[in-house]
Amino acid sequence: MQDAGILSGDLAIVRRQPTVENGEIAAVTVDGQGTLKTVRLETSRSGRRTRHRVRLEGAHPEFEDIAVDPEKQPLEVFGKLVGIIRHFDRR
Repeated sequence: MQDAGILSGDLAIVRRQPTVENGEIAAVTVDGQGTLKTVRLETSRSGRRTRHRVRLEGAHPEFEDIAVDPEKQPLEVFGKLVGIIRHFDRR
């Protein structure tokens, strides 16, 4: 998440909550793997059926977004990112 100002070694402060709004950064698990990503909620219609998907958007050029169909893949929101703690070492 370096392009969002979150660097390796930073500590994420996450407010525990079961849902987040579109565009918020959240701690989530997909298929048992934890990650910190921007949540993008997507809705599409096909005939009478409305399909909901979630795109987990990274902020680092080396990592691809993760597309999740909540009906097919387990997705759990742990909470919303509310702060970062960065340790500064002056060695």
